[in-house]
Order: sequence, then structure tokens, then C-alpha cells
Amino acid sequence: MQAQMAMGSVNPEMMAAIAGAFAGYFAPVVSWGLPTGEVGQGDYMEMMGVFFPVWMGIVNTEATNVSFKAFSGGRVVVQQLYQNHLCDKAGNVIDGTEGPMNVMHALTYVDGKITSWVQTYDKEVMKKKRELDAGAAAGRAGGAAAAAARLRVAARGQSAATRASELPDDALRELSSQIK
Repeated sequence: MQAQMAMGSVNPEMMAAIAGAFAGYFAPVVSWGLPTGEVGQGDYMEMMGVFFPVWMGIVNTEATNVSFKAFSGGRVVVQQLYQNHLCDKAGNVIDGTEGPMNVMHALTYVDGKITSWVQTYDKEVMKKKRELDAGAAAGRAGGAAAAAARLRVAARGQSAATRASELPDDALRELSSQIK
């Protein structure tokens, strides 16, 4: 369901739909981490306020669930492959931004609710896409960057960091080490 919902332009409307559809799957307090080094703990919307700006402005043309692997302790690793790009103000694909993006999600479930979400992707690929977008963004009067900044406000209450020691399975420790 998440892969289907992520198709198209990642904008505030899409993010609101995703946030609403999945809120009930999360515990009242969740820990999170991203390859940008951002780690924290708070409620679901605080976490979404950190995750959303990463993807804002991306246009997903394909989304495939590659694998689901369950580990002990309620841990699951999901691999997804996206084909995506960024567009300029006129809606044209920005050269060099089109291509694949492999995304891994390490989730921990307790009593049927997600208590931890560590998301990893190739941050160099994302950095290149954003750098190519920077020139086009100047003509968008802030566009995706301004929307991302507004969404980030929700994350101001983040606190306690997710630590690798909280992830006893070696595979998840390896995955989570990518965000440090």
C-alpha cells in the first residue's frame, strides 16, 4: 500500500495522505533515523516532520517492494526500489536527476505497533539529485525547499537518539550504522 501511495509527485498533499493512512500503525513514541545523521524520538508526526523533507519534490514513476525480511525481536527490514526524478518549475525533468533509488526500512514492532523506523538510502545519489535541483529551485521561489522547511517545523521536539545497541540483530545493526 505504501509503495502505491508514493507514486507521483511527493508534495504536501501526498505526505498528508500517507501520514493519515499510516498513523494507526505507530506507537505513541517512536524512534527514528536517517542517513543524513538525523536520529530522534517523539510522536509519529514529529518523525514525519523529519522524514517528509527528505522526499519533498521527488517524482516517483515506479515503486517496487523488493523484499521483506523478519528478524527476532519484532524487527523487519523492507527493501524498496524507486525510479524517480526532480522537475523544474515548468514541470520538465531536471537532467541527471532521473534514476533508481534503493530504500531500506528497518522497523521494530512491539505489541503490533511500530516503535522504531530507520530509513536508509544512498545519500550520495540523493545529494547529487538535490544539487542538480538547486539551480532549478532558484526559479521556483522556494518551491519544494520552502514546503520542506514548513514540514520540518513539526520535528522541533525530537529528543533521545536511537542507538545501535538498541538493535540486537547484527543485520539491523549494520543497517542502522549507516545513519551515524
